[in-house]
Amino acid sequence: MEKYTEQPLETNEEKPLDLRELFEKFIGYWPWIVASVIFALIAGYFYVRISPKQYQFTASILVIDQSKNGQMNAMSVVNQLDAIGLSGNNPSMVNDEEQVVHSRNLMGEVVHKLQLYTSYYQYSFLHKEEVYTASPLYVNLDSISLANLHTSLELQISPEENHSLSIDASYGNNKWKWEVHQLPIVLQTPAGNLFIQQRPNQKFPEKNLYVTISNPIAVAKNLATSALSTDVGKQTDVINLTLVAGNVQKGKDILNTLIKIYNSDATEQTNQAAINTATFINSRLKLLTGELSTVEEQAQHFKQANKIVDTDAQAQLVLGDADTYQQQTMTVETQLHLIDYIEQFLRDPKYRNALVPNLGLTDVGLLAVINGYNQLVLERERIARNSSVDNPALSSLNHQVETARKAILVSIANTRKGMAITRQDLEAQNSLINAKLHAVPRQERQYLEIKRQQQVKETLYLFLLQKREEAALQMAVTVPKARVIDSADDALQVAPRSSLILLVFFVLGLAIPILIIYIRDLIDTSIHTRQDVEAITSVPVLTELGHNLSGQTIVDQHSITESNPELLRLLRTKLQFVLDYPTQKVVMVTSTEPGEGKTFVSVNLAITLSMADKKVLLMGLDLRKPQLTKLFGFPDQEGITSYLTGLESDAHKLILTAPDYPNLDLLPSGMIPPNPNELIMRQRLDEMFEILKPEYDYIVMDTAPVGAVSDTLLLHRLTDVTLYVCRAEYSDRRNLEFVNRLATEGSLKPIYLVINDVHMEKRHYGYRRGYHYGYHYGYGHYHQKKQE
Repeated sequence: MEKYTEQPLETNEEKPLDLRELFEKFIGYWPWIVASVIFALIAGYFYVRISPKQYQFTASILVIDQSKNGQMNAMSVVNQLDAIGLSGNNPSMVNDEEQVVHSRNLMGEVVHKLQLYTSYYQYSFLHKEEVYTASPLYVNLDSISLANLHTSLELQISPEENHSLSIDASYGNNKWKWEVHQLPIVLQTPAGNLFIQQRPNQKFPEKNLYVTISNPIAVAKNLATSALSTDVGKQTDVINLTLVAGNVQKGKDILNTLIKIYNSDATEQTNQAAINTATFINSRLKLLTGELSTVEEQAQHFKQANKIVDTDAQAQLVLGDADTYQQQTMTVETQLHLIDYIEQFLRDPKYRNALVPNLGLTDVGLLAVINGYNQLVLERERIARNSSVDNPALSSLNHQVETARKAILVSIANTRKGMAITRQDLEAQNSLINAKLHAVPRQERQYLEIKRQQQVKETLYLFLLQKREEAALQMAVTVPKARVIDSADDALQVAPRSSLILLVFFVLGLAIPILIIYIRDLIDTSIHTRQDVEAITSVPVLTELGHNLSGQTIVDQHSITESNPELLRLLRTKLQFVLDYPTQKVVMVTSTEPGEGKTFVSVNLAITLSMADKKVLLMGLDLRKPQLTKLFGFPDQEGITSYLTGLESDAHKLILTAPDYPNLDLLPSGMIPPNPNELIMRQRLDEMFEILKPEYDYIVMDTAPVGAVSDTLLLHRLTDVTLYVCRAEYSDRRNLEFVNRLATEGSLKPIYLVINDVHMEKRHYGYRRGYHYGYHYGYGHYHQKKQE
């Protein structure tokens, strides 16, 4: 090593992040990190076990446009109303049907049909599993009590000896217990009558069964809002349904049953139109039957009274020209009657929300308005059945229905005026014919009037019979609203995601100790490694000393289990390169504060130097806290203070020879003086050094901490080199800033740092792997061979 020359202290530039250094810092704590990872993985495993399993089910249905099959639906209503300008901005059919599928009413029917308000669970190694219909017992509550449940009814059914059951129940703040010896049984509870029986083809319970009975409305609400989700494609009539459930069979049953109930509800809504038409036709047929009977009786009485046998033959010649006008008159009369029926139907309050029957009107405009009105009424009933009153779509449909009703009445009035004009024309033509009938007997003319009324009634009667058959046929051939594309056959487990959870816990187990170590390093102001020291100061580090395992200040120089003996020899070797021997031989050992190991370093350095056949003097110049006599087993006696005060004129009389170390002499501090600073400043100290330096190869001074008192700074004049001791995991980083200031100011002779108490087992570089390993192995291997 080159000699130290005083020069301005360089400012350390900020070093880039050294990943290897960072890795080596953390790898020293690998047992804790590995333990944390193992603990985290165990915690993750238990978390997976206790987490309930969740499965995802999917199904797809195609919503059929029934207008293409001759049946009415919302889409055809929109198209017809658009054609006559009565439709507003209505949501699409598929979006409306999506709301129906997602409604709580439909889900409520599913809940009641599958009895989903009762849940069955069993535990299997920390895992709570829903068993659904695989439960060995069937438990139910009466329907009235179910609707009145304000909280869940919890049951724990435990099998006992002798084929009996122990049942612990809780409902709100009420708790009770039963012992059941036979099944089935009905139990009286504060929640209602509880029925329990063993399921067919199921064994008697072998382990505890946990049962929860909840309000069906709450269960349906939870399933519709949380468990079920729907999605509609942008340009398709397909609705995709997704459900999450805790049991595979339960999830399949819910989706498949929901689709069936949706189809059943849609079919019922479609048939309602035909039912209303049939009901109205039956009421009109009943009325026409009476009117037709009256007309026929009039004809019969007329023939009997006037003794007429065949009026047709008698009038055939006269009425030949009037046939055409009579047919037209009957048609107009029929249409006027139908219009009257429709108007009476619309103005009757009990039919306000019913469909207007199509009785065979010929006016195209009136038929279009009536068909549009019927479509809107049907759609309103479907939306109102599965939504609340505040639904915007329902409000829009109510407005459209009322507008369509008014449009029908206006169209009826216009059609009636047109037909009245037509009837007047026909009556004028009939008047001309009647003028020609004066030659016909009066009885024959009266009979013709009665027959015309009979024909009108018969035509209308036959027409209504035909419409009733058409309505019955429509009910018989109703097509399901939805066609199943993909049924809920497959289940995908979506929770818990074991791999992801274990990965997260692994990362947490790895990150938490690293984060703790990192935070501890941030708030820890002490130094730990040589890199910490070199990052703060550019004062050269001469060597490092390991942790003193023995706890004794004087190191056993022959120990093969410790690294310090060899490290002290390394310090001795490096010191020889620092000192310009023999002109330089005085070594001062100091530190910033007490406890950093300056006395440990000075004592063992002096011993190591003496073992190299060098005459060494160890001087105790820490006058405020003398320790040398105690360490070497000497009683307190006079020392340097006696010489400096003049009590002793011969310094040689104060020197002691260290036991076991013949080349090592001690010059203790002596009695603690009241003015150590002034004593060190005296010329007698310089004279003593002039006397003793020629007699020794090395002089090692154990001095006071330079950060506590200024005594050590006064010894600068007598020192050739300064060993400045700092202690790993003890010395504050700010102490090194103080060293920087001392070096910059030149307050001490060339300074070299000695890092004391380094835990060598945490180091992953330098001579710990080479020098210490080689010394330890070689020395032990040599003795092993010698013993063999």
